[in-house]
Amino acid sequence: MRRIAAGEPALPGQGGFAWRRTSEARKSSLVLHLAANSNPISIRVSPEVADDLGQRLVQVVRNGHTQSITTADGHEFVVNFAHVVAAHFE
Repeated sequence: MRRIAAGEPALPGQGGFAWRRTSEARKSSLVLHLAANSNPISIRVSPEVADDLGQRLVQVVRNGHTQSITTADGHEFVVNFAHVVAAHFE
């Protein structure tokens, strides 16, 4: 979680540029918390992948699907979400 600077809107949607910049940055990395590892794994993804996966992320984690994910630089990861305890975008 990031700190709010003086004069910056405290709540999303209050119209500050800083909020929009943070919102865009939030969608650039998929963060996976695995059951067997205390250190999260962060995968930079394109905005298109974030939009597509973001809509289905709860379902994918809940059902333990195996999903191919294309990174921002064009590489491909395969994630077995059965081993993921929590996932979110940052």
